[in-house]
Amino acid sequence: MKKLITFLALITFTVFTLSTNAQQVIASAGGYYEGDNISISWTLGETVIETFEGADIILTQGFQQPYSFYLSQILNIPAGWSGISGYIDPLNKGVEDMFSPHIPDFIILASMTDFYYPDGGVNTINNWSWETGYQVKAGSEFEVTLTGSKIDPPEVDLAQNWNLIPVLTSCGATTDEVFTDMADLIIVKEVAGPNVFWPAYGIETLTDLEPGKAYWVSMDDIGGFTYPECAKSSYIAKPQEKPQNGTPWHLHPKVIVPVVLK
Repeated sequence: MKKLITFLALITFTVFTLSTNAQQVIASAGGYYEGDNISISWTLGETVIETFEGADIILTQGFQQPYSFYLSQILNIPAGWSGISGYIDPLNKGVEDMFSPHIPDFIILASMTDFYYPDGGVNTINNWSWETGYQVKAGSEFEVTLTGSKIDPPEVDLAQNWNLIPVLTSCGATTDEVFTDMADLIIVKEVAGPNVFWPAYGIETLTDLEPGKAYWVSMDDIGGFTYPECAKSSYIAKPQEKPQNGTPWHLHPKVIVPVVLK
């Protein structure tokens, strides 16, 4: 009888322990090790390595599966021209690795000064930079995934004249909260759309800076800004609209690309 009571008490203690602290392990020996992007835990005599997952709990046994400490962002690239950027600093920065798998849907990627044009055998961009936005043209829509680390702080430097800016926050921002107090701002416009933020003339058809997109900004003088924290941003996400651009080639007049598409 005493053995039965002891056994029941042990079972009760074990269930209570597991329910109150899911990270606790009861074993005669064990250890835990953690590296840059992997963790390993073990217990003596544990031969089962299965992982079970429920609605609000994960049970791992034996060697744990690697856990990724990196973030990911999916860039939805529509057919035609569009502006893209990332709030992730990717581990793999090579634009050929990022875009060549999507040929022939992918046609060209251009920054303010360089471009990657596979059909012409030209790549002067080489590596993706989170500090700039890009113009991209696609024959059909496709997706590119950026995997890497968060950009902190999400600061944007603005040169005098035209800039192609990225959106460095996952929650976006409104043009009011970013540009209203910027004295040297002239205009903000979409890369492949009609909407603009033009305070001098009271035109504010461009109200939001959306994650994954890029925008033209013209300045009277140098400047800069920091995107607001997500919890403080007043941006409200909208259903994504595909920009319509029927022209075969439409870059900003300040950007000269010596390539003729046929």
